[in-house]
Parts: sequence; C-alpha cells; structure tokens
Amino acid sequence: MRPQVISLLSSLPLSSLSTKNEVDRALQEKGLLDGGMRAFALTNVVQGEAGVRWEINLAGIESALPEIAAFDVGGDDSTSCSTAYPHKTLFLNGGKSKYLRTAHLSTIAQLFPTFSLATIRDAGHWVHAEKPEETLNIIQRYLDEELEE
Repeated sequence: MRPQVISLLSSLPLSSLSTKNEVDRALQEKGLLDGGMRAFALTNVVQGEAGVRWEINLAGIESALPEIAAFDVGGDDSTSCSTAYPHKTLFLNGGKSKYLRTAHLSTIAQLFPTFSLATIRDAGHWVHAEKPEETLNIIQRYLDEELEE
C-alpha cells in the first residue's frame, strides 16, 4: 500500500468503530474514495465482540516503508540485494497496473532466476481483489504444473 494510505489507516479511531461497514465509511470520510483500495484495506480488519481491530501490524509496516520504498528496481541490473532466491517463483501482474515495468524484468530475473510471469489483462495492481477467480485459476495451474515435475 502507498505510505499515505498506511498513515490514513493508522489514524482511524478503531476504538470508536464496531463494524467493517463503519470502518469503510470512516475511510471514505477521510478521503479514501477508491473502492478497490478500501475493499483491500478492509480485508485486514477483524470484527469481534470488542469491536474492530487491524489484523496486520500497521505500525511495523509504517516504520519499514522508507526502507521498502528505497529498494530500487530500476532495471539497471544493480540491486540492493545480493542473494538470489533459488526456488521457482510466480509473479502475477495486473495488465492495468503501473507497478511492473518491462525495465524491471532484468532485475527480477537476477533476484528470482527461475521466475514465471502471468498477467491478468483487465486487472489493476490488486489482482487478487479485482479478479479473484482468474487469480486462483492461474495459481492453481502454476501449482499443478509444479507438482507434475
């Protein structure tokens, strides 16, 4: 998630909210108008007898964001990570997403030498939220192929 979204999530007064619908309305009121982003954020809300809480460690994410954001995948074959992941890896990309660029592929190949890339053309960055059935089908095919080997 973007740093400003994490800050917005952290600023919500969860102690005064008791349902996911209330969290959704609060996110809208704070300016998070993108329904897909709100839906994704709400997947991290747990609703119980005592109200709602974040299932994820927002403070930890927020404190690590500068380091995460500093990782450069500029495609120039120089990375801040010197160890490649030796196992097969599936990258799932949304065709409408602006996050994975052709220029990144050489860096991905350096860090994940046995990677596969699948694209869901009519999905954005949150492929699993926007196109859950297509996402599951691609993952299932990938895993089925891996088990056959």
